[in-house]
Amino acid sequence: MNKKGENSFLLDTRIDTPQDLNPKVPSPLSNLVMECIATKAQKRPAEMDQVITRLELAKHVLTRPAVTPTAAVDDSLSDSNF
Repeated sequence: MNKKGENSFLLDTRIDTPQDLNPKVPSPLSNLVMECIATKAQKRPAEMDQVITRLELAKHVLTRPAVTPTAAVDDSLSDSNF
């Protein structure tokens, strides 16, 4: 009889990533969540500071304003001194 680890259910079934469940979830956040639930400790973030930094990155991705090509052109024209 094989003795299974504490989180062996994670090895038997593929878990959908947050981005699989909702494509609007940014990749950095989805990747972080998956790393945090890794069954092997060496695959999880070693320090909480790493988690915080990566959450801040994900927040930045979520809150940055969408730039459309038209808006970028309009902004560059408004800065010129014609």
